[in-house]
Amino acid sequence: MGLSERITSAEVYRILNPSLRPTVVRLRTDAGTVGLGDTGVSYGAGTEAMPPLLAELLRTAVLGRPLSARHEILLELTYGTFWAKRAGSLFAGAVSAIDQALHDAAARALGVPLHELLGGRVHTRLPVYANGWYFGQHSEEDRLTAARRVVADGHRALKTYPLVRQDEEQRLRHPSPARWDSALLRSAIDHVRRLRERVGDDVRLMVDLGGCVPRDHAPELLGALRDLGVEFAEEPFDPADESSLHWLPTPAPVPVATGERLTGLAAFDRVLRTGAVSIIQPDVCLAGGHGVFQSVAALARGHSIRVSPHNCSSGIGTAHTVQAAAAVPNLHSVETFPYLSAVPGYREILTDPLEPRIEAGLLTVPDRPGIGVDLDDTVASAFLVKRLKERHI
Repeated sequence: MGLSERITSAEVYRILNPSLRPTVVRLRTDAGTVGLGDTGVSYGAGTEAMPPLLAELLRTAVLGRPLSARHEILLELTYGTFWAKRAGSLFAGAVSAIDQALHDAAARALGVPLHELLGGRVHTRLPVYANGWYFGQHSEEDRLTAARRVVADGHRALKTYPLVRQDEEQRLRHPSPARWDSALLRSAIDHVRRLRERVGDDVRLMVDLGGCVPRDHAPELLGALRDLGVEFAEEPFDPADESSLHWLPTPAPVPVATGERLTGLAAFDRVLRTGAVSIIQPDVCLAGGHGVFQSVAALARGHSIRVSPHNCSSGIGTAHTVQAAAAVPNLHSVETFPYLSAVPGYREILTDPLEPRIEAGLLTVPDRPGIGVDLDDTVASAFLVKRLKERHI
């Protein structure tokens, strides 16, 4: 039936895994085609609010509509809901998940991989970096040993968080301004130095600073990261503080990356115009969906800036990120979490996740219809929280 297929039902799942608790959606059409989407709000406060919000938007704007109306649906969600016009992460995440699921279903209905609907693939294999390799490691020595294992497994790039601590549920806790002191700065530099010594000079290191660094300590920290060969420093300042990006020298001591907490094209435009950002990090699960993601990538290309998609949710989010990144000429790298499955209590919701396919720091873009992955109902059924059906009037 193709794009004339009508969306007749939807299922909302809240996945309660250690560390990450994503909310995902599966749409179904009258021809049996499915489409998967991920809200991206899988950590921090707000995860419990996602299922009812997502269900409300599905009920009011999606059910009963044909797949051919996916752009019209997105416009309705943006302009017809009042709050989406200046959406925060929760609302933008729900809209993003719906947009993803519609794109996935449309591609499956047409029998093509999703990247064909995004302008076509320009990359067959994507450079990736490993995140999450530190989960379950409770001492600095354990984390350094784990990093060495990551390299031994063939990964050529990894990201670390030198300013955070992990709580008992494996969640990252960033320091507040009230907890900042010189000792924290010194321990952060020391962590990156020891990590560099442990993994060697040939491994690419990315550092996430979590938006925690005050201006007076930024020059020393960024300078130290430059000397340690860090590829980029992510979110040195509060992401709501664009003035500090203007304050950075040009070029910055180490390339600066940001964007994971930005929603909507205008926010990315403002950040790119500062001239301080070298790597932009839109999240297809949070920024507003595939249309916003591709627009940000095109805008970045106009500024000679590369794109490294933020990706920290479920395997559905990874699959959408891979399809989106495949169509981006100015791609830097893709964030992945290949070691989440090793965390005690983790339950894999996909029958065929992409992360195990990473080889030598590269991930081949799937060419199956849609995003190339499917839910494992034997696992996902335990996390089902909402089932919605089209109302016939």
